[in-house]
Amino acid sequence: MTGELECNEEMIKYQEERLGQFMEEIQCLEERMMSFPNTPATMSIASMAGGPRRERRKTSLQLGLEPQTARQMVAKVKQQYEAELLSMKDHMSKETQRHQAELRRLEHDHKKDVQNIHKESLLLLRALNRFKDTVSTLLERERKLVQFLHNLVVCTATSSWLVQTEGPVSTHFAVFHFH
Repeated sequence: MTGELECNEEMIKYQEERLGQFMEEIQCLEERMMSFPNTPATMSIASMAGGPRRERRKTSLQLGLEPQTARQMVAKVKQQYEAELLSMKDHMSKETQRHQAELRRLEHDHKKDVQNIHKESLLLLRALNRFKDTVSTLLERERKLVQFLHNLVVCTATSSWLVQTEGPVSTHFAVFHFH
């Protein structure tokens, strides 16, 4: 975008330089026409024209141009320059507006992306918390079960059970120890 703007500015400067060159050329031509010596041909033209206003016409004729051609050329070049300058300014303003719209669109897209990332991170955080709670609950249950089994083993290890079995012939006593 900035490269395009710089290019447009360079084109405007170039057109301004060309207009300046044309103006200098016109002034040089007018000075040269004024410096031509009076010849019988130019004197007769001047006498027919009659006056200082026609003197300028004499110099245009010496160049071989019609009287209005030089002014028309200057007016045409000036008009083209102004039209080109106007179109460049219009183009620059449109490009600036387009660039600003593109920036707004990118900022909007960026905000949407940030919001989506935030939503996803909240979902992941909730899932992690649920997982953590579930694992904590399972570990707590396992700890209680292990504690219960440990207490059961400790109680049975310290005491022995005497079991009496009776049979038809004799009476037997059995001792069971749990480790």
